[in-house]
Amino acid sequence: MQVPEGHRILQAEEILRSGDLFLNDEGAWETVPFGQVQILQKSDGFESEETKWNGPNWKATLAPCENFIRKRSDKKEIIVRSRTLAKEFFCDLPWACVSITTPGDGWPVLNKAKCMDVLQTQFYDAEFKRPEFEDKYFFGSEQANQILDFVNGVWNKIDLFMVHCQAGISRSPAIAAAIAKIKYGNDTEFFERYCPNSLVYSMLLRTATDRGEFNNESAGCCK
Repeated sequence: MQVPEGHRILQAEEILRSGDLFLNDEGAWETVPFGQVQILQKSDGFESEETKWNGPNWKATLAPCENFIRKRSDKKEIIVRSRTLAKEFFCDLPWACVSITTPGDGWPVLNKAKCMDVLQTQFYDAEFKRPEFEDKYFFGSEQANQILDFVNGVWNKIDLFMVHCQAGISRSPAIAAAIAKIKYGNDTEFFERYCPNSLVYSMLLRTATDRGEFNNESAGCCK
C-alpha cells in the first residue's frame, strides 16, 4: 500500500475528521462516509472481525492504522494522548512532546523516532490547592513558563505536537487547548472532546499574555 504524497497514516485512537480517507476493498482511497454506518471487513490494522463507525467520534482501533490516512496541513497538529497510548505513539513526521506525570510517578519510555525533544514535567491534576500539596507540584507560572519556553523552542522544528498525561482527559488537553488558542486562536475541539483542567489552561494563557505572546483581554478559561 502506498500512502499518497502529502498524507500521513493515522494513529490508534485518533478521532476521524472530515476529509480523512480509508482504504476500501478494491484497494482505493475513499473518503470516510460520515453520517452513515459503514462496516469494514477484517484486514491489517483492525482487531476484530468487523469495525464500525458512525459520525465524527468514531476512533481507529489499532496502531498502526494503515487503512486510514489524513492530508497534512500547513498548521502543526496538536494531539492528546494518555500515558498508555503515548508509549505506543509513533510518527513519520518531526514531533515534540510534553510528558506529564503525577508527582511520585516516573515518565513512560517513548519511541523517539523523529522526535525533536521531550519536556518532562510533574504537577497535580487539581484546580484548587489542598493542604497536603507540595507547592512545587501545584501548577503555576513556573510550570507555565517552562512549557511556553519549550513550545517556542521546538515549534519551527516540528509538524506535530503531542501532550500526554495519565488519562489524557484533563491536564494534557488543557495544555493542548492553550497552545491551540495561542497559536491558532481556536481551542474548540479540545473542549468538545475532553475536560481540560481550567487552572492549567487559564494559567498558560495568562502567562502567555504577560509575556506578550497572546493578546486576549480575558486570559481565563473561556468555556
